Amino acid sequence: PDLKKNIWRNNLELNGTPGVDDDNNGYIDDIYGYDFINDDNNPIDDNGHGSHCSGIIGSVHGNGGIMGVMGDVKIMPLKFIGENGVGTMDAVLKAIDYAIEMGSNVISNSWGGAPRESVLSDLLKSASDKGIFIVNAAGNSNLDSERFPIFPASYDIPGNTSVGATMGRGSRARFSNFGSTAVDVFAPGYNIYSTWRDGSYKKKSGTSMAAPIVAGMAGLALSINPKISPDDLRSLIIESSEDIKAIRGLSIGGRVNAFNLLERVKNY
Repeated sequence: PDLKKNIWRNNLELNGTPGVDDDNNGYIDDIYGYDFINDDNNPIDDNGHGSHCSGIIGSVHGNGGIMGVMGDVKIMPLKFIGENGVGTMDAVLKAIDYAIEMGSNVISNSWGGAPRESVLSDLLKSASDKGIFIVNAAGNSNLDSERFPIFPASYDIPGNTSVGATMGRGSRARFSNFGSTAVDVFAPGYNIYSTWRDGSYKKKSGTSMAAPIVAGMAGLALSINPKISPDDLRSLIIESSEDIKAIRGLSIGGRVNAFNLLERVKNY
């Protein structure tokens, strides 16, 4: 219920002819996005991870449930991971290509494990060139990402932002990857309460929970100034972050601060 109002809809297919690819994008009746792992038009979440991340970005405000970073947003469900939590690179590429073609403003990647040399890097570079801001989970291996990079977080792409996870008071979550030049910022990622399957809620921890906080912040910033380039938005997120002693030197910036970011965007 917290997400229903904020789910993206493909109006050409919604108002089109059933069984026909009304918008000529190669997918039939893709009204609410697409399931690329099962190759069908029903991207319903049967794992829970996507629902949790989506709630952090954009649960509606004021309905008695939780509140996302954004209260008014359109979340495009693009499924490339199955019920077992495993996805394929082919499905990833199709999902991101879809996001680009259908006009996404932000791509939130709460996943990792892509190869260093990949067509995925070229595709995300194309997304960035088109003005799409890309946010990535830094990873949950308690490793220095400078020595042990994880992808897509570590791809050298303009605006590509890697997010580590903090505990409640600002220290690094013990599982979170870090890196003074490889991780851009930290965001809360421990015991985050958000939406789950079948209208329920659940606490989860991980950089997967930290990344959508930054994705939501990026959406807020773009709602004020949609002309900010991905690279400039990344810089603003870093510059507006808080310098917290416990994570100093573990990332380029500190812990993100949405209020500080929006104040900077207003004067950008």
